[in-house]
Amino acid sequence: MAEFDNYRKNAIKERSDLIKYGSERFVRDFLGILDNFELALGSGAKQASAESFREGVKMIAAEMRGLLQRHGVEEIKAEGKPFDPAQHEALSSEPREDMPAGHVANVFKKAYKMHDKLIRPAQVTVSTATTEVKN
Repeated sequence: MAEFDNYRKNAIKERSDLIKYGSERFVRDFLGILDNFELALGSGAKQASAESFREGVKMIAAEMRGLLQRHGVEEIKAEGKPFDPAQHEALSSEPREDMPAGHVANVFKKAYKMHDKLIRPAQVTVSTATTEVKN
């Protein structure tokens, strides 16, 4: 009985540690990108070229996308696709002639999934049929 009690306590502690430190690998990887971002911000004021600063920030954004991909996170494309309430959150609608009604017209925030689970729905504008008022 005492062995089982010790096993149960150890299992609870391991589960607690897993929850507490489960994202440690991700955070370690992210800190390297944060270091690069802070270097870019620090040198941005000193550089004469805004274009080189912009290119540096683009490189950091690419590093962040790569980090997310390495950890199983990927973007779900939404623009131009049929509205899906399981993946999209409609913020508004707008009449559009260039696409069918019920399709995503604009994306305010992109949707992401981790492995097969949606972790953030896209915030979108949905197209509606245009209505012409005739006199």
